[in-house]
Amino acid sequence: DADTYLFPENVARYVEWKKWSHDEHHYFGHVLNHRVSDRGVSIVAGAAAFFSRATLLAAADAFRRMPMENGNLEEDGTCRDAYTG
Repeated sequence: DADTYLFPENVARYVEWKKWSHDEHHYFGHVLNHRVSDRGVSIVAGAAAFFSRATLLAAADAFRRMPMENGNLEEDGTCRDAYTG
């Protein structure tokens, strides 16, 4: 998003304050709670989502293992954009 800004120094201080390591799985950002039933469910908003190194590496491995066929089907579990291929 054009209205999302990341200041690395602020993120570094936040991570240090939380006592997190880049070798641990972390996913954080602005949590949305639109409905009462969503409370307690972590839904992080759009471009303001941040991942630790461990989480990015795990996601990359998961995406790499996804099949690449059926490019014309939407939501088929493959690693590609259903609309652009």
